[in-house]
Amino acid sequence: MIWLSQSISILCPLIILWMMFIRNFILDCSKANIGPILTFKVLKETLGVFDLISCTVGDIRNVSQDIKAYAHGFDVQMVLDDKAKKKEMSESYTYYYEVNEKNQLVTLFWCDGLMKRNYHMFGDIVAFDSTYNTNWYCMIFTHFTGKDNHGRPVTFAAGLVCNEKTGAFGWLFRV
Repeated sequence: MIWLSQSISILCPLIILWMMFIRNFILDCSKANIGPILTFKVLKETLGVFDLISCTVGDIRNVSQDIKAYAHGFDVQMVLDDKAKKKEMSESYTYYYEVNEKNQLVTLFWCDGLMKRNYHMFGDIVAFDSTYNTNWYCMIFTHFTGKDNHGRPVTFAAGLVCNEKTGAFGWLFRV
């Protein structure tokens, strides 16, 4: 009986560590925008057998949804923090944003050094396009593109706007 209690006391921390590894792996995959099915397949390939995977695709989907639900209240701030971090790392990185009186993101514009260099080299003709608000936040993704010397598309800048009114798009062009 003493042997059994010692085995349990050794195994419990290992099981907890294993579960934390699986949870962190799912979190990392979710951050990388890897879906639950691919996450499960990568886990299976990494571990080699199904027996070591202590969850199902449904469990991974539930954890991913929980992570997204938790981040939902902080996601705009996380994006702005990411933009600020990129600005700290590269002085050529540029971003501007506006929030409304409810502190909700209204417009966001960004471009990095490569985008600026592409604009200066190939910015004779600029195409502007916007997508329909198909994302979670009903914001419209916009991008400024052109073509390089080989006819390949290059991006000059990108942005998000909250509506398709002239004022929102005008803000992007003025920035």
